[in-house]
Amino acid sequence: LLPSQRSRVMTTQLIHCDNRRQALRIDSIQTRSLVFFLVICLLIGRAVNGEEPSQLRVGAYAKNITPTQFPVWVNGGIAAGKAERAVDPLYARSLVLSDGTTRLAICVVDNCILPVELVDRARQLTSEKTGIAPANILISATHTHSAVSVAGTHGAPVQEDYAAALPEWIADGIHEA
Repeated sequence: LLPSQRSRVMTTQLIHCDNRRQALRIDSIQTRSLVFFLVICLLIGRAVNGEEPSQLRVGAYAKNITPTQFPVWVNGGIAAGKAERAVDPLYARSLVLSDGTTRLAICVVDNCILPVELVDRARQLTSEKTGIAPANILISATHTHSAVSVAGTHGAPVQEDYAAALPEWIADGIHEA
């Protein structure tokens, strides 16, 4: 690519990746496998302890976390880039499981890297909103290379306004689930 073409490609890269739909499909398969595994573990744990089987409750919610103001920094490329628009939406997909005694939450965020401080803040907010213990909240990133920069990597600075709002959006999504 010529230098002028490279900047154009990097500018329109946000949320646009040919393999993204495949990645979402895999993520969905992984999520279903994880839910199945957790349900089996909960049921086996109850049976081993001689406890009566309880009802397992599961809730799910996909919170749209697509930026509404552009341009935004994107940190998934070899060099920093800015996106002028969103091609596909970004989500924080949440799953909450409860057996009547213990509740746990899993949230997978469409982002490249989530700094530990951001995750800790999202856990704290989630715990305040839901009563779920922070130790029972798992938050991870899909590692997409076409989302808003919330960690300063690959020469891209943090998109401060987005990074400040993301923990609240994650907590809202888990609360809805």
